[in-house]
Parts: sequence; structure tokens; C-alpha cells
Amino acid sequence: MQSTRKFILFSKSFWNETPRLRHQVANLLLDYGNQVIFFEKPDFFLFPKNTHCKNNLKRINIIRSKQLIHHQLRLLDPICFLNAQYEKKSIINKLKPLDYKNAEIINFNYDYYFLRDLFPLNKIVTIINDDFVAQAKINKGRHVRRSLERTCINSDAIFTVSYPLAKQVEKWCTPQIFLPWAQFKYEKPTNLAERNSILIWAHIDGRFDFDLLKNFAIRRQDLKIDFIGPISSKVQKKVFDLTYNCSNIKCHGPIDFDNINFNRYFCTAIPYLNNIADINAVTASNKTFQLLSKGLPIVTHGMPNFLNSRAIVKTNSLEEFNKGVDFCLEEFFSLQSIIKKLVSQNLPKDRYDQIISSVNN
Repeated sequence: MQSTRKFILFSKSFWNETPRLRHQVANLLLDYGNQVIFFEKPDFFLFPKNTHCKNNLKRINIIRSKQLIHHQLRLLDPICFLNAQYEKKSIINKLKPLDYKNAEIINFNYDYYFLRDLFPLNKIVTIINDDFVAQAKINKGRHVRRSLERTCINSDAIFTVSYPLAKQVEKWCTPQIFLPWAQFKYEKPTNLAERNSILIWAHIDGRFDFDLLKNFAIRRQDLKIDFIGPISSKVQKKVFDLTYNCSNIKCHGPIDFDNINFNRYFCTAIPYLNNIADINAVTASNKTFQLLSKGLPIVTHGMPNFLNSRAIVKTNSLEEFNKGVDFCLEEFFSLQSIIKKLVSQNLPKDRYDQIISSVNN
């Protein structure tokens, strides 16, 4: 029988926000019977919000510590040092009532190199799931790169969610690729379904190529496009204009994955703008294997480093996107064996075993 472990997970996300990889890892650990202490996005010293989630789950504690200054403003080493001292004290004060001495550490924060001071004997696995250097708004990301290097050196294992991110840190450590996974096994699509629609299941924001979608929808009146997911307030007007000018594009708002009628779709699309640095670093989005598990091939745009597979068509122009959609429509059933194999290699047990193997060794 598998023994219960305790994990402490550090993140810069709230527990009750739209689930990201850090939430999925926490739930994965819980699903295998472990206990989890989940540190949410730290509060600020001068402007506390006290909005952290009060959990009612037996095996997880949701905790919020404090930080001295925003991570993007820690440009100099003295500022980093002061913030680290402050955060360490806040974290330990939060942990004092809990039994944490033998916990394994899962860290999602690029700037938490000071965790080794708090946990000198614990295993620390750091998961790099964003291009933090590219996201830096000032100083050309030099301060971010410096903190990332320290964090990698002070970790026992480094996981990255893409090959470009692995390349970014490989001079400081030996990274492992840690992709998202499918929650469920592959389901073979039925031959009887009438499939004439493309699914876009995502958080709709400014990274989407709305011009691409408009031109494609106008050209392909024979196909329908369904947006399913929340829409950022910054792009609501763009989405309204898109649906107003293209009758074959519909927005359905957020729908739980289990309630989506997948029999309508012959593919899913991830249509981002070209040349966005943090998008260029993506090898697989959080929903990649979820969608593949329903038998849907994928057409991407603006994602040159996405996973290589015949069932995933990578494009960077309207013409290529159009051809990619046609390919998925024509080869839908012939692609199923490839999709099935891909999903079978990326299930929850595969990622859980990778985590446990790293902390054991």
C-alpha cells in the first residue's frame, strides 16, 4: 500500500482562480492520497488584501504568506536580500502550526532561491512553467534571469514545461521535460457524428489572432467555430466585432469540460499571434492532452515550438491554417491511432511517477 506523503507547494496564483498547472499538480498529489500545503500568491506588506481561499478539503491547507516588494521590482541584490529575509520569516510563521519537517517541496516560483535556507534537508523540485525572462517588463529581464539561476542551483530537480524553457536553464542544471497530461483515457470518436465545427476552448485574451480568425471564418462559411471559455475584458470589443461580422463564430462562455458536446467537432484550434515571446516557449498548453483524449486533432498558430505530432498541425499564416483545418477534417479518423498513443503516454500516473521518482532519487 502506498504511504501518504506531505508536499508543500509554492505558487504565485490564488487557489480559486482559473486552474493552471500548479493547481493541477496539487490535485494530482491529492488524488494519490497525499497531503498538500498550498501557498497562494503572497500578499504585500503595505497593501494586504486577505482574499485567500478558505479551503474545506481534508488533505490540503491553503496558505498565504507575505512579500515585501513585487518580484518585477527587485532589480538589485540588496532589494532581493531584504525581500527574501521578509518572505522567509513570513513563510515559517505560517508553517509553525503544521507538521512540515519531512515535507517534499514543489516550487513554481522562479525567484524562491531562498527555500533552501528554510528547507536545508528537504527535496526541492522547481517547475518552470512560464518564460519569466520574456515576461519581464523592465531591465531586459536581467534581474529575473539572475533569480532564476539561483533558484535552479538551489533545487534538487528542475522540471520545465517546454523545450525552449529547458534550453534557457540547462547551463545551470539538468532539466526534465514535464508536460501537462490528460485527466482521462482516450475515447474513440463515433463515426455517426456530424462534425462540421472547430472548437476553441481557452481563456480568450489579447494573445489571440482575431484577424486570422475573421479572415478564416469569412473564407470558410461551410465551417463553424465555437469559442468556449472566459473572455478577457480587454478583448471583449474584438470578440463582439468578430461574432458580429462572422455568423459562423459563436461564443458560449465558460462550459465545464465534461459538459461540452465533442461530437460537433473535428478539430480544436489554438490560434495565437505570431512572435509572442512567452507563447513561442510553449510545447504543450494545459489543455492539449485533455482535448486529444476526446480524439480531436489540433491546429496551432504562432506556436513554433509546440509538440511535434502528425495529429498536431503547426501553422503561421492564414493559408497554412486553412490547409491545417482541411487536413484534420479529411484525416480525422486516420489520425485516431496516433492520438490514442499520444494520450496513453501522458496520463496522470506518468506525471505522478515522474514527481515521485525525482524526490526519491
